Amino acid sequence: MKGSRFKRTVMQRLAARARRLLHGRGNGWWVSAGGLVFNARQEVALIRQGRRWTFPKGRRDPGEALDATARREVREETGLRARILDYLGMLEGLRHETHYYLMALEAEGDDHDDEVDKVRFFSAKKARRLLDSGADRRLLGHALDALEERESRRKGA
Repeated sequence: MKGSRFKRTVMQRLAARARRLLHGRGNGWWVSAGGLVFNARQEVALIRQGRRWTFPKGRRDPGEALDATARREVREETGLRARILDYLGMLEGLRHETHYYLMALEAEGDDHDDEVDKVRFFSAKKARRLLDSGADRRLLGHALDALEERESRRKGA
């Protein structure tokens, strides 16, 4: 896939760089990973925490590979078992970075942890409306582009 990072505005990149310079990556810095899980109907899984809809993600355990973190967090927060298709990129916050993966649903489950109020699959159009974060909406767009690119490669092969 061309470019493994999705586009951020110039101001977002400058703000992230300034935060890194001011705060560094030492004390209090953590790394997370998560996934955008799509089912066979091309619907994406969202989780609701309080009033906010977002993608499943969570902190990496010491020594854990990022892809393993993404699969574990998706399983814990949603009850879904999914396989990784591609790396989508990284979002950087004030004191953390979160890596995201494009994932395909393998099996649904009912059990999810108590951090999550609800787990549902939505069409891309509905998911865009529900997502609160502009970064999440951009990430969804990047994932849809990656799915389309995978499909066109599959048809061309």
